[in-house]
Amino acid sequence: MKEFDGGERWSAHVHADGLRFLKVFERLSSDKIVEVARSLGGQVSDKKFYESVAWAVQVRPLPYLEVLMVLTLDPEFGNDFLTYYSRSALGKVPTEDIIAYSWVFTALLAREGNKVLGGQEPKYEKEEMAQALLEERLKVFKHIDPRTARKVAERIGGKSRDEEGAAWAVVKEPVPGFKITYALKGEKGEIVYDNEMLKRFGYFHDFLWLFCNVIIRESRKILGDKLPKLSASGIL
Repeated sequence: MKEFDGGERWSAHVHADGLRFLKVFERLSSDKIVEVARSLGGQVSDKKFYESVAWAVQVRPLPYLEVLMVLTLDPEFGNDFLTYYSRSALGKVPTEDIIAYSWVFTALLAREGNKVLGGQEPKYEKEEMAQALLEERLKVFKHIDPRTARKVAERIGGKSRDEEGAAWAVVKEPVPGFKITYALKGEKGEIVYDNEMLKRFGYFHDFLWLFCNVIIRESRKILGDKLPKLSASGIL
């Protein structure tokens, strides 16, 4: 986190966010964590760079972004939960998005871990992104043409598909069973997703705007200034 722009001041916050679920993570044995990792669409990694590493789960929400969640067990200095990100994401994914990926996947790891352990689903205190901000992003979709959308789908590890009444549609499945379709119908951007899954796990709401951001950023690489900016920073 510290290597991302402005990440130094967020590093401790992200670390503390993961420690909220430490009691769940400590109970996940090496065999159980395999099942949990699979439910996230990830895998157990062999990157045990500390002797105290009990397990490490790797997920890849984007072809150029790998998130590694690590549990360490140390009877002398205490147990810990750490999150790392691939260097390939530097300069490609803004810090605020990296933070959101941390929140979502850490909470999802705890949720799926509780399922495997047979416990109650943990409580989540994070507020959802305002719907108005999501709608602002969808307004940009009318400036994205079908050819660009197809290229973007490939770049982000998604799929382009034909949909009735849509100029283009991009499908992304960040975790197994939760598909999000981003489409342009007429002059209006649209998102279709499983609302029941969203009700059961509110953190999925972050996936909606995270991949909205990705589609806009990747489209700008192709279209340049033809795509209007959402902020003065030019991040999107």
